[in-house]
This record gives sequence, C-alpha cells and structure tokens, in this order.
Amino acid sequence: MKKNTIFSFILVALLSACVNSPIPTPGLVHLLTTQVITPTKLSGTNALQGKILIEEPSGFYIANPDGTGEDLVLPHSDDIYNAALSNDKTRVAYFASGILYVKNIKTGEISQINQAFVGGTAFGMSWSPNDEKIGLDCAPGTTVVTEICLFTVRDGHLQILTHAEQFASANQMISGGGAEFGNWSEDGAQIVFDNRFFPQNSGNAQGRIQIVNVQTGEVHTVFDELRQGGISMVVAPVISPDGKTVLFVGKYAGKGEIFQVNADGSGLRQVTKSSHTYDITSPVWSPYGNAFFAFTARDGDPNIIGAPTLYSLDGEVLEQLNIDFGQVRSWVK
Repeated sequence: MKKNTIFSFILVALLSACVNSPIPTPGLVHLLTTQVITPTKLSGTNALQGKILIEEPSGFYIANPDGTGEDLVLPHSDDIYNAALSNDKTRVAYFASGILYVKNIKTGEISQINQAFVGGTAFGMSWSPNDEKIGLDCAPGTTVVTEICLFTVRDGHLQILTHAEQFASANQMISGGGAEFGNWSEDGAQIVFDNRFFPQNSGNAQGRIQIVNVQTGEVHTVFDELRQGGISMVVAPVISPDGKTVLFVGKYAGKGEIFQVNADGSGLRQVTKSSHTYDITSPVWSPYGNAFFAFTARDGDPNIIGAPTLYSLDGEVLEQLNIDFGQVRSWVK
C-alpha cells in the first residue's frame, strides 16, 4: 500500500481520535437529513462521464467513474507517493522519492521531470488544464516548510508559488508545516490549497483553506479554523471547475465531514450528512461540477475503509464502487 494511501488512513485515524464538542459556528448550514444508504442514480446527467484514476493496493488504475473498465497504469510501489492523470488521458504523473515522473500510457515511456531532489510527499497533485504543468506540494532545497510547487513538463522548470510560513501565527511552529496542494480551477487561473502548522504547545495542526492566483501569486484565505471553534483539522480542499466554490474536509462533531464554501469565503455549509459513524475524506470534484468522489467506509461494513463513494452536492450517496481500499486521485472529462 502506497504512502499517500497510508496518509489517507492516518488522516481518518487522526480525525477519529480527536473527538471534541463543537462550538456552534455562525453561518454553518448543518444538513440534518438522514444519510441515504441505497445509492440513487442521477438520470439524464453527466455525473458518471469521463475517466478516473484510482489508487488500489495493487497499483493505480484508469477506469470509468462507475468502476468498470479498469486498466492498470502504474503497478504498486512503496516509493510512489501520489499520481495524477493528465486531462487528455494520455499520461500519468507520479512523485516517487523526491522525483517527479511522467509515464506515457500508450507507449509506456517514462520521463523524469526534475533532476534535483525535492522533499515532501505530494499529498495533492494535479495537471494544469492545458497539461503543460504539474502542481504538487513539495519542500524544495533544505526548507522545512512545504510549498505549492509547479513543474513545467517540457523542461522541468520549478516555480515556487507560495511562501507558506508568512501565514503561520505567533503560537505556531514553522518546522513540519506548510502548504498542501489541492487542485486547479478549470481556467488555470487559481489553485486551492490548505496551509497548516502545528501549535507551539503540541496538538493537532491548525489550518486555513487558501486560494492563490497563479499569475500574480496573490493569496486570499477562504476558511480559517483559528477564527471559529466548530470545524477543526481542515484539509484536502478542491476547487470546483468554475472556480466559484471549494469542497474541503473538516472535523465536526467528532467525525470527518465534507464542507463547501464559496471562493470568497461566504456560504459555508456542511455537505455530507451526520448520521454516519465513519470519517469522510479526500473529495475529488467531477469535471462537470455536479458531484464528487470521497474516501470513506464500505456501506454496511465500516471496518473496510476506502470504498470510493460518489456524492451529490446535497450529500446524497449516488454510487459506491465495488473496490475495497481504493481512493480516487483524478477525474477528467
């Protein structure tokens, strides 16, 4: 099982281990409807179109969004931290032991993108909409802080897009924290990421959801858990294709839930329902902006963590793939 899948299990464990009574959050719309157990189909929509890249214990597979037609593109390796499917579906990028690689799916040819080692574990990774760059979080050089890193596929040029430590508060440690990549908006103008640092006096990392303008480098904060007491341990943000809204994971009432907030920080609401007993993490938007996959437990067997589950934006379960211990990494048209 790969390191980044292990991270998802660790994230679930951390979310489960830290149970606190939440302070009511102003503006939070909490959906109280009972969790739908029987998947309901979206008829007449494109919710299940395109291709997904899904990580399983045996490797990374390209498949249809309903889980059919699986094709192995990267066999299992403990050295591979994460992978992402190009928008044209011809290549898969992967980060292994400090080096970024691109594999041509048809020919099997593998290209090494960067020559110099970069640190980090690439918790998030995706291709730019035009497939010319690959974004991920990395720790370049001798830095102890992870940043948003953009690699040009053609020549391996590295652009550091953030200066994460400027957002650490006075009571937070710099070492071991920083930015974690989310994804690009469809027009390539924005990248969402989370920025997390650990408190000086121990405890869980405290985070912010932020968006950076790719052209100007300007960063604005969408959600800051330090400024409210209801949602904690915020991670894994993904921006909608139109760039107007963000999904992210937060701990609320003792469980990991998926939340949605507008890109300007307004309209915060809980998407997933609260009747489940397990954590729901790692959302991945449909390229059509009408649904998302998440990393969650098997319906009927919460001991199986890692059943890729498709949700509507109302928090309804639309589909649960018959793939145990799997996680969707990319979804492209």
